[in-house]
Formats: sequence, structure tokens, C-alpha cells
Amino acid sequence: MRNYFSMLLKTLVLSLIIFTFQTDQLNNDAYDIRMINNNSIPGPVAINNENPGPFIDLRMDDYEIWEQEFKLELGYKADKECPSTGSCDIDVDVWLNHYPTLNEWVKAYFLPEDREWALRVAFCESSAKPEDQFSEVINDESGATGWFQHLPKFWIERSYRSGFTGFAMNHPKANVGVASWLFYEYGGSRHWNSSKSCWQ
Repeated sequence: MRNYFSMLLKTLVLSLIIFTFQTDQLNNDAYDIRMINNNSIPGPVAINNENPGPFIDLRMDDYEIWEQEFKLELGYKADKECPSTGSCDIDVDVWLNHYPTLNEWVKAYFLPEDREWALRVAFCESSAKPEDQFSEVINDESGATGWFQHLPKFWIERSYRSGFTGFAMNHPKANVGVASWLFYEYGGSRHWNSSKSCWQ
């Protein structure tokens, strides 16, 4: 009888280990796929940046909060589900054209004395113009994306730490906001040293 219970206990423990491994592997695969696809405008996928686990995080991330506010500005019901390429009954052009320009984002996220520099960096990195509303510039080799050419390998952590969880790299607000955080909180201008000869 003792051998039977011992074997049963070993079987349960082994089953639990296998289940835990499989669950983590499935979750990590999903996490990787989300990272790869997290580059669309204007509706990027939401990512649990804290720690992928077997349970779905139902809290709103920073992108979802922004999206609700954005919908309200355009007259949407905030909780209405809408397609990623536009939104419900409002024309796609209206949805996209409501975005501020690069110049407006820079004014929102950079101090007055740094705004000219920031616009110059964006120009040197991606040929950005102050009146641009979007940037779809992607470096073929590194995957660096948007006005400030953020790198995919750092995006998850940096967008989380700067308060832009769930935003795509080329989302206008996040692209400028994370650049601002990097500049003021995490190393200054060195992040754009590759184009320093252009903006210095």
C-alpha cells in the first residue's frame, strides 16, 4: 500500500512539472509572437510586460487607456470594440488625421530648450519633418523603427519603464515619449550617437 501511494505521489509531482513547463512554453511562444507583431498603426497588440504567466492580465495597459481617451475625443463609446486599422463608424482618415504632428508631440514631451535638438535627431534618424503625423521608417538590418528609431530588442522593457506599455514602436505618442524618457532619465543623447555627426 505504501508503494502504491509513493508511486501515485511521484506521478502527480511529475505531471505538475510537465504541466508547468508546457504552460510556460506556450505563454513564452505567445509572448514572442506578440513582440514580433507589435509594430502596427494605430492599434498595436497589448503585451503583459511585467512577467508572462499562464493567466491573462485583464488590467488595461497604457495603450488601452490612451485609446479609450482618444475614442472619447472622436465621439466613440470608449468600451466599444473597433478594428485595428480604424475605428467603428468613424472614417479611417478621420481616425488617423486626429493624431498630433511630430512637432506637437515634441512640444509635449521635451523641454523648450531641447525641442530643436529632438526634431533634428528625428530628422537625422528617419528623415522626419515637424509636420509628419506618422513614421513607418524601419531599418532593414536592425529593425529600428519610427522617428527616433527605437530598437525592437529594447522596446518591451523601455516602453514599460517609461509608461507606454502596450504601444507599438511606431505609435507617434510612444515613439516620442520613450525617446524623451531615454533622453531625460536613461542616458541622454548617447542613444542616437550613430547619427551624431548629423544632429550635433
